Amino acid sequence: MTHSDTLQRAIDGLSSKKHVIHPDISSEVAQKHSSDVKLDAKQSLLLEELNQSVRILTSIFHTSNFDELLLLSARPLRLFVLNFFMGFLRGLGFALGVVIILFMVMTYFFPQILEKFLL
Repeated sequence: MTHSDTLQRAIDGLSSKKHVIHPDISSEVAQKHSSDVKLDAKQSLLLEELNQSVRILTSIFHTSNFDELLLLSARPLRLFVLNFFMGFLRGLGFALGVVIILFMVMTYFFPQILEKFLL
C-alpha cells in the first residue's frame, strides 16, 4: 500500500468522522449515536464544503508527490547518496560534452595538430 493510499484513507476517515467512534463500540450504539445527531441545512452544507476541500487537498497531494518528498526527508542518508550520484553523473556529462566540443573544434581549426596526436 502506498503512502498516498494511506493518506487518502486517513483523510476520508477524518472527513467522515469515523475516527471518533471507537472500534469496540457495538454497531447498535454507533447507530443510536448517529441518529441522535441531527444536522440542520447550514451544518450539512458546511460539512459538505469541508469534505470537498479535503478531496481537493488530497488530489493536490497525490499529483504533487508530496508523500515521496516526505519519504526522502525522513531518510537523509538516502537523500545524500542520491544527490551525490546525481552530481557525479552531471559532472561526468559536462566533462564528456567539453571533450566532444574540443575535439570538434580541433578537427575544424587545427587538423594538423590532431593528426600528430592520433598517429
